[in-house]
Amino acid sequence: MNTKEIESSAETLNLPKQHTKRTKQDLVDAVKQYRHDAEQGNAEAQFLLGCCYQFGEGIAKDKAEAVKWYRNAAEQGDADAQTAINRLENSADNSDDKNCNNCLVVTTGSLPYKEDDFDDFLRTKVKDVCTPSENIDIIIVGKEFNPTILYEQMNLRIGKSLFVYSQEMFLSRLAGKDPYDDRHALMKFAEGHPVFEFLNIFFVDWTTTHIVPSSNELIIVEPDADEGVLENNGYEVGRTGKRREERRRILAKVFTTKLNNVNSLQYMKQWDNPSSGKRLQKLANTIASLARFAKGRNNPPQQAIDEWEEDLAWLKKTYYSGRFNFDWSSTIRKIN
Repeated sequence: MNTKEIESSAETLNLPKQHTKRTKQDLVDAVKQYRHDAEQGNAEAQFLLGCCYQFGEGIAKDKAEAVKWYRNAAEQGDADAQTAINRLENSADNSDDKNCNNCLVVTTGSLPYKEDDFDDFLRTKVKDVCTPSENIDIIIVGKEFNPTILYEQMNLRIGKSLFVYSQEMFLSRLAGKDPYDDRHALMKFAEGHPVFEFLNIFFVDWTTTHIVPSSNELIIVEPDADEGVLENNGYEVGRTGKRREERRRILAKVFTTKLNNVNSLQYMKQWDNPSSGKRLQKLANTIASLARFAKGRNNPPQQAIDEWEEDLAWLKKTYYSGRFNFDWSSTIRKIN
């Protein structure tokens, strides 16, 4: 292995800088150090040892050992280790799987390619392009996309793996270079893409590919401003919004009464029964997510944000305190 190859491998493995630009023996020595630290319970060392086993750096390749050490690191909260496990466990050794011939995918949105044209192309490369399903773990999203389809697929995969690709990312996978195998490449592809900006705001460690929201329930912006529960009931904030007393009357109605069916049954199930803890949690999560999303804009609508936060505090004082014990929603943005 030459120096350039060692540098490349070290970057792929996320090795410390002191192990780059050296010899193969340095990698062997690094493995010894990683093993020592890993056996002492160091999560970073466990992850790095798993990398060495996966790629055969300084030691013979061993998938089982790689998964073992990745899993040890993941159990301590290492997001990169969980990503590595997902990729190893969802990959197969046969060429059909590597070429995506057996993949089922969901797509939504256009740009850089028209959605219909892109779907036609995909059908020549994958098993099928489908509607949202709990059995599908790949969704490909254009820069201009239908959020309802994205949310539906996310809801179906809560707690399970879901690989979110841009069109460009999936083309890279078809070419044999899956961005989910290289965190640096993944973040480069994700930079500036609307779907990943959304994931950065609402999800903790989305790069693990596990759809696990930052509270106990999926936190999303209303699927469609014309069809969302709050909009349907006349709730508005900001310069053209309702007065405080009217907003709170509407929120009380949303929490305590039967709701009109304004979207899919799957979506409406999230709102549960009137006056229930799940109804209140969904209501609070929705308002908090709207505030967080607004804070991420180039010119945040401060009046709207202030009123969302005031209404959220009112809901907590009026209905939550002393009655429920789920984690209350926050309007603080969580960025990876």
